[in-house]
Amino acid sequence: MADEVALREASDRDRLHALGETGAIEAEIGEFDTIARFAANVCDAPIALINFIDADHQWTKANCGLPGLVTLPRNESFCDQTVRGTSIVEISDTLLDERYAEHPLVLGEPNIRFYAGVPLIAASGHAIGTICVMDRKPKSLSESQRRELTMLAELVVGILSTHLAIPRSLQRRLESLASSVEYVAVPLAILTDVADRSRTSCTYVNRAFLEMFHYAAKEIFDHNVNALFGRETDRGLVERMRKRALEGDPSHAELVLYDREGSSHVVDVHWRAVPAENESATNLVVTFRDLTEQRAVERKLQLQLERMRALYSITRLHDLTGHRQIDSVLELGLRGLDLDFGFVARLDGENITLLNCAGPRRIYDAGAVMPLGETWLRHALEADDVRTFSDISTSAVPTGRERTYPGLGSYVVAPIAIGEATFGAIGFLGPATHAPFDDADREFVRLIGGFVGSALERKQQKERLDTLAFYDALTGLPNRTLLFDRIELATAQAKRDDRIFAVYYLDLDGFKSVNDRAGHAAGDAVLQEVARRLSRVVREGDSVSRLGGDEFVIVASLTLGASDPRPLAARLIATLETPIETIAGPFLVGTSIGIATFPHDGETRRALLAAADDALYRAKTHGKGVAICASPQTSAT
Repeated sequence: MADEVALREASDRDRLHALGETGAIEAEIGEFDTIARFAANVCDAPIALINFIDADHQWTKANCGLPGLVTLPRNESFCDQTVRGTSIVEISDTLLDERYAEHPLVLGEPNIRFYAGVPLIAASGHAIGTICVMDRKPKSLSESQRRELTMLAELVVGILSTHLAIPRSLQRRLESLASSVEYVAVPLAILTDVADRSRTSCTYVNRAFLEMFHYAAKEIFDHNVNALFGRETDRGLVERMRKRALEGDPSHAELVLYDREGSSHVVDVHWRAVPAENESATNLVVTFRDLTEQRAVERKLQLQLERMRALYSITRLHDLTGHRQIDSVLELGLRGLDLDFGFVARLDGENITLLNCAGPRRIYDAGAVMPLGETWLRHALEADDVRTFSDISTSAVPTGRERTYPGLGSYVVAPIAIGEATFGAIGFLGPATHAPFDDADREFVRLIGGFVGSALERKQQKERLDTLAFYDALTGLPNRTLLFDRIELATAQAKRDDRIFAVYYLDLDGFKSVNDRAGHAAGDAVLQEVARRLSRVVREGDSVSRLGGDEFVIVASLTLGASDPRPLAARLIATLETPIETIAGPFLVGTSIGIATFPHDGETRRALLAAADDALYRAKTHGKGVAICASPQTSAT
């Protein structure tokens, strides 16, 4: 206990030394009365005091509501408890507090039932006095009232420490501010400009100002509002606005100002002059409206608009194939996100296959296959939504199997759906130092994923339509339409390169009996197997087509050194000599072939098909398994 008393006495000696350094007890600062009235108005209390506490007494230096009170023994002072700490002390009902229930100022005049005091903290960190409010009825302060009372305490200390005199015109301004608590929420500073001084000094800042810029009032009074300036602050514009305001022309402009932590704020600053009683001085009321979030939202919206326009422009490029459109969208994503590698991947069971890759840093090439469980995109597929990772080397989500990439850590990936089915994913990677992805980035990647899904769906639809239009539904071979196109193409190439090619017209032998004996299901199975066998015999680049029924046409190129078309015909006949197994049993079908060559038997599609059809007719008159060339010099095989 003795140690505690000694420590408390030592602390109080330091506090008293700090009080003596300020000269507060001897000073007569009339501006304190204005601040006391302001405190009473803001806190809706009839009594407000500014007190300094020495070893034995409370000295009241500003008095609103208790006329005649100048000093009070320290042991009878409510504020003695307040200067023992560094934060606000509030007593909602003194009669319920055993420390004050029998206090003479509670039981007798002025019958204090409520007290709230904020310590006045000197630069040394010691509480040298208080600003307090009192009422004759129990109550509690709101949070905003506590904040404003604390701000006024800082203002008292700032005025005391700098010995700045507030002009009478500013007193009236403070009183008018006190009548409107709502206005106090606007960050505000009052600057005093004296004609014979080289700079404008700051004489008042409110709580909202200090909260916005994170400064203490004393710091602003010491360094003026220049403390808010930084590398992006237009100091010339500040000076022009100051001069305009001094000339009686209120002005405002957007400035970049900086808080105590060095963070920038886009602020709409309004300047207005208020005349002072001293003709050589002018007060400038400056209010601040923080537009940082608003401008950030506007920038994001503008960025999204530019991204959407770029994405829309790609959709309008009809000359791009689906594959090239996807490459263009990947490039757009890389530019928009400022990343290094982009990809589109298809889900193939337990694996993924990269279909498209783009970017200056190619981790993989198109066609790469890897297990799904080793990829980060699986998290987006599992969630069916965009997933982002700021550093995949330290992320908490991996199972330990996901791959890492040296120098790359930022990763954003979105699923791709076609209809109701999951197709795969689109993703972008960049350096681990990349700024964290925001909602706009995630929405951008989500839109790109939707576009790629639509492009792939259109591609699939086109392929299905092409299949219906150009391929035989039963065998999958080119149909009559595509056959005609390929003969036209082969004719043009042969004329250009001085080459020859042959058209083989095939008709199955014995196929009618399959349908008659086993039905159309068995007949369909036979036609499908015939298609497979014929396709295995021809070379890559040759074309096998089905005209309909049991008729097939093959277009095959011939070399100048081996221009006889009959060897291929022999192989075609031989491939059908083996019985074909069906659910109805084995069937043996053969084929007869009519052959026409370009240019000997015709130089047009019609002429070549007519010549081959005529040769087929002659081949069938010779029996089964016969091939006849249209040219007179050829014979049956």
